[in-house]
Amino acid sequence: MNMDKKKVRIVICSTEYTVITEDSPEYLHALAFELDKTLRSIVEGSNRISMTQASVLLALRFLDASKKAEQSTDNIRSQLKEYLQDAAKARIEADDAKRENERLKSEIEILKARLDERRNKKDNYGW
Repeated sequence: MNMDKKKVRIVICSTEYTVITEDSPEYLHALAFELDKTLRSIVEGSNRISMTQASVLLALRFLDASKKAEQSTDNIRSQLKEYLQDAAKARIEADDAKRENERLKSEIEILKARLDERRNKKDNYGW
């Protein structure tokens, strides 16, 4: 689905930015608010850190979280692929078992018929 890009003005740490995005303005404003709040808390938590240093530290924190999320997603994809392969194998085995079950039922019916024939012959000859 191709959405129209729009310009959204946000403010982070008293600096205004214009962002071109497909996301809703509300979403982008929420991100900007969270970023602003986090940057301010880092700067206010230490008298010796500049806004630039805080931005770099926060960027590292977000990049770390992003990389870990990617690794987690890759692991989940890998597990899902294995589960799908196991499910396909189980489905094949179940189909094979159903066919074998039908074959055995048919064989039982044949054996029952033969047994009935022998019983009838035995009764006819008086054995």
